[in-house]
Amino acid sequence: MGRRKGTTISIVIALVLAVVSIGVAFATFSATLNINGTAEVQASNWNIFFTSTNGGNAAGTSGVSITPTLSNDNSLTVTATGTGTLKTDSFTWDGTFKTPGDRITYTFYIRNAGSYAAKITSINVPDISCTKGGSSETTVCGKITYGIYTNAAGTTRLAADDTLAAGASKQVWVVAVLDKNMTASQLPNAPVTVNPDTISITYTQQ
Repeated sequence: MGRRKGTTISIVIALVLAVVSIGVAFATFSATLNINGTAEVQASNWNIFFTSTNGGNAAGTSGVSITPTLSNDNSLTVTATGTGTLKTDSFTWDGTFKTPGDRITYTFYIRNAGSYAAKITSINVPDISCTKGGSSETTVCGKITYGIYTNAAGTTRLAADDTLAAGASKQVWVVAVLDKNMTASQLPNAPVTVNPDTISITYTQQ
């Protein structure tokens, strides 16, 4: 009985020593790694507007006069006239046509002076409505083309998904044209008031 008790104690002592030895072994191969750092969130802004200058920040909040380019697609004497006023987020124009082929063209820039790239998520170019003597007029109205374009010829329209990088400007053209193929019988015998509704362009963060 005494021998068994002694054997048991020896085993316990041996296990204790083994555990202590393992603990020493792990302590020998330990290491501490540290990561330090700082960060900041910089101020940012969203600022897209019309401007008369490429790369500039002159938004024209007090109103900038834009003189149109007048031409005639039939190489006839130009009889069109026009004026335009540019502000931060709007452009207003007024013009007259007298001869088939008369073309009124305005050019300016859309500027992204903000911190983020932007893209057009929606653009609305409504139909033109016309009146003559207080009544709706469709013959002449159907002969007028109007829109906002990315080229002076007025063949490529500004469209949804068009992008504008932060700090960049895009030149655009607003073009209104009286159809050069309009016949003499289609010309009005009294002034026709043309009412192009608002073109709206919505930019969001890309």
